[in-house]
Amino acid sequence: MFEQTVHMSRRARMLIIALGAVVFAAAVLPLFFVREDTLSVWGSVITGSAILAVLFAILWPFTVLRVRVDTRSLTVGFGLLKERVMLEQIVSCQKAAYRWQDWGGWGIRLKPGSKLYNVAGDGGVAVQVNLENGRRILFSSTDPDAVCRALTRRRPEIEQL
Repeated sequence: MFEQTVHMSRRARMLIIALGAVVFAAAVLPLFFVREDTLSVWGSVITGSAILAVLFAILWPFTVLRVRVDTRSLTVGFGLLKERVMLEQIVSCQKAAYRWQDWGGWGIRLKPGSKLYNVAGDGGVAVQVNLENGRRILFSSTDPDAVCRALTRRRPEIEQL
């Protein structure tokens, strides 16, 4: 079995944490400046904190991408949001470069006939897997050649481009 974990860059994680701190500060600051109607100020602090917690719960799983190749399949994804492709469906594998701007962001991105799983700060380095039905699946990788080698070791019919 082959496994690879791709983490969002430290810089990108720090940016998410900094944005969270700004949102939290905006929710808490009124406590220090508003003297009347304290109950509504506490209500806004609690609401702001809840919103922040929900945002982190949604965003944090997208900081780590997991890739797994076993004897029968390739699995790639974030937390519970993963895709499993049987090796028999894979025609070829190759290292690919991409620009997140062309895909509209990070996370799971869709284009006609293609899907990209990417993390911020990966330098635009990905693996591209071409399927027999014409679809392409791309995903961030710290070592695309190792992923393609793992695929071809399990199924020699997969062409490594």
